[in-house]
Amino acid sequence: MKRFDQEPWGNGSIRRLRLSAHSLLGLEESVTDRLGWSYPDLAHLLRRISSTPGEDATELFRRMVFNALVSNTDDHPRNHAVLGTDTRQWRLSPVFDLVPSNDRSLDDRSLAMTCGVTPGRERWANRLNLVSGAQHFDLGIEEADTLITRMKEIVVGRWEDHVRIHGGTAQDARNIAHAIAYPGFDLSAEWSIADVELEGAFDPEQVTVHIQGPGELFVLVLPIEARRVRIVSSTSDALAALPVPMNIARVRRMATFTISLRQAETYLRGRVLLAGDAAHCHSPVGGRGMNLGIDDAFAAARAVHSGDVATYSQKRHIIGAKVMKASEAARKMVTSNSRLVHLLTQGAMGAVQAVAPLRRLVMAKMSSF
Repeated sequence: MKRFDQEPWGNGSIRRLRLSAHSLLGLEESVTDRLGWSYPDLAHLLRRISSTPGEDATELFRRMVFNALVSNTDDHPRNHAVLGTDTRQWRLSPVFDLVPSNDRSLDDRSLAMTCGVTPGRERWANRLNLVSGAQHFDLGIEEADTLITRMKEIVVGRWEDHVRIHGGTAQDARNIAHAIAYPGFDLSAEWSIADVELEGAFDPEQVTVHIQGPGELFVLVLPIEARRVRIVSSTSDALAALPVPMNIARVRRMATFTISLRQAETYLRGRVLLAGDAAHCHSPVGGRGMNLGIDDAFAAARAVHSGDVATYSQKRHIIGAKVMKASEAARKMVTSNSRLVHLLTQGAMGAVQAVAPLRRLVMAKMSSF
């Protein structure tokens, strides 16, 4: 095995000067010192000591993103290092000790080190959080986001071939597939919802979607009953996000939430049947959350009545997975940073709102299978 911290010297080898990020950051072996486990702090130190500070800062950002993409949550400071150079300066060492984790969470994974500046979520292995601290690595927001997109395409497209080429089996690939670009990597930080009653006339079949710019504001207005609608927004304030005024007579409820992508492995355990949010959570885009839960409850009651609870879990799990996949695809479309996807989505939404038969078809899909 060739070691990056050694180089030939006569008939043997000599070790190169190596300093771990743990030592470089001045950390000790205490729980409180974990607060100092930070990619941004390490990037600032590299700018002071590296012989190529800009290059090393950008490379550190890439490694941080790669760790998030493959769920390498063992990226503690001892797994980063700098090497001494011939000019008595330092360079970021080659990458080492990259191991995908066995974390099964679909929507929330955390790195060992701070990787962004999202309040309370600084270690979140998520695109928004990674981009939020781009300036610490001498990168602009758009530049960082583009770099992440390119890296994700490479990782998703090549990881399995890479595993097989280096001796991994098909089973090895299946064992780590859940670690690669997990669904929560691209989730938004906080959304909001509001149920309101309206004054005056309102079309109960009118579904309204507002999308302002690629990756920016998304607002969905869904009719619940005559003069009552549900507003869902990709911001923390659904009412403030409305781009056009609405005559609101009464606000029934308002709340903020983070999108979860979770599905129980089975909807049946002993004498207990799972349904609704106990069985699955997904994006509100598409308006299928409540309807899917009601459909679960109806199917559960029918299964108990007929004595066929054994097939309930299998059938409902397939349907739930289908809805989760569709709602997540829709969420990615309406929140995409691609201008082409943004234009296509706006065109599709415009057609739905303008053509009554198409609008009724969409409403039927949202309310039933």
